[in-house]
Amino acid sequence: MSHRFGSLRGRLLATILVLTTLSIVAVDIAALLSMRAYLQSRVDTVLTAIDHRVRELDVRNLPPPSESLRTLRSLGPSGNYVALVGRGGVVLDSSPADGPSGAPEPAPALSRDLLSGPALVTVPSVAGHGPDYRVLVSPLTEPVHLWGQQDPRELTGIVVATSLRPNEDALAKLGVFVAIATLVAVVMVGALSLGALRVGLKPLRDMANTASAIATGDTARRIELADAGREVEQLADAINRAFDAREHSEQRLRTFVADASHELRTPLTTIRGWAELYLQDIDDPALLELAMSRISDESLRMHSLVEELLLLARLDQGRPLGRELVDLSRLAAEAVADTRIIDPARDITLDLSTVDSIVPGDADRLRQVLRNLLGNALQHTPAGLPVHVSVRPVGETAVALSVSDEGPGLDPALACRVFERFYRGDRSRGPGGSGLGLSIVKAITEAHGGSARVESVPGAGATFVVTLPRRS
Repeated sequence: MSHRFGSLRGRLLATILVLTTLSIVAVDIAALLSMRAYLQSRVDTVLTAIDHRVRELDVRNLPPPSESLRTLRSLGPSGNYVALVGRGGVVLDSSPADGPSGAPEPAPALSRDLLSGPALVTVPSVAGHGPDYRVLVSPLTEPVHLWGQQDPRELTGIVVATSLRPNEDALAKLGVFVAIATLVAVVMVGALSLGALRVGLKPLRDMANTASAIATGDTARRIELADAGREVEQLADAINRAFDAREHSEQRLRTFVADASHELRTPLTTIRGWAELYLQDIDDPALLELAMSRISDESLRMHSLVEELLLLARLDQGRPLGRELVDLSRLAAEAVADTRIIDPARDITLDLSTVDSIVPGDADRLRQVLRNLLGNALQHTPAGLPVHVSVRPVGETAVALSVSDEGPGLDPALACRVFERFYRGDRSRGPGGSGLGLSIVKAITEAHGGSARVESVPGAGATFVVTLPRRS
């Protein structure tokens, strides 16, 4: 039972039952209180009518006390309690009310203060087991010597009281009926709700089963729901997209591992081949020097590749970068000067805006962005074609760094993939590198809260644009 109510269906069912029970009980209480008020108002109406009839009597010509009591009892429904009241609120004579079996009921508890003036109130009986009474006290306009002029007792008022036992019995029976009806209603609501919840939560069970199947290796499965409700369908769509993203991420990871293994295997194979040649005791000094040179070059290439992979791994982990104010124009000027030394024959222009180009970031990583972009332009365009570098504002909040070339450009289908890891693009743009340079550019830029994109038209060159947020 605890397991059932620990489930979503159990909690929903419990909530429905509690709310239903509270609502029905509230209505039942209101109905019982309304019925009590209605029954009391009927009693009050009868007593008020008796009061009017008493006032219409000629009290001066009332018969003796015993006959007067019978006369007063005849003014209303049979079985009422009637009392004659004298001065000081003293009961001079009374006639008991009739009980359900005809036996007299205990008299109502009448205080002198109550009997001293007109009143219509509810009082208990003098006995603890007796009923409550609705009491009408009707004072006379003038005292009457009902027992004769010689008797000092004077009649000053009349009391008529109606037992509320019939009302209480009716309310008790109604309360039992209401309790049984409430129990039946709650049971029916619970049964109907349980069935409705089974049907309503079936899409969630199907989603759980599908997710379990995917977790156990059936990655091709997806959640398929029809007419399950907008909220459930939105949840299913979100889970499907999460599974798609996970599968895409795992596929990218597998591709990345395969590409990284391939890239590392190439220099290792080269190093191993030259090392085995060296171990053959070759007497040719030139060949030995070439072997050592090639081993050194491939070792440097492998070291560079491993450093790039480690950098991408650190950026993927979200490790914080250094945060200082960096002048992007100054970094661009330094990078252009270094590139001119590397390729003196290349025409490299620099266009710096006079607008503030200070950005918060890691100066070393931003230098690497510039080096990679310029190296990409040199590597993938024919010798002699110019390269253009510019730094310009983008609105009031950002600065854009762009590196343009006048090479063969990129096909749109290839341009959308240039920032993928190990993607080397169109061989017509020149020899390929490791395929990580532009991936590092994008990762560093995004780590600074910026963005990187490429604009290219086949045959008209390519422009790589890095946008960084300006200092606040």
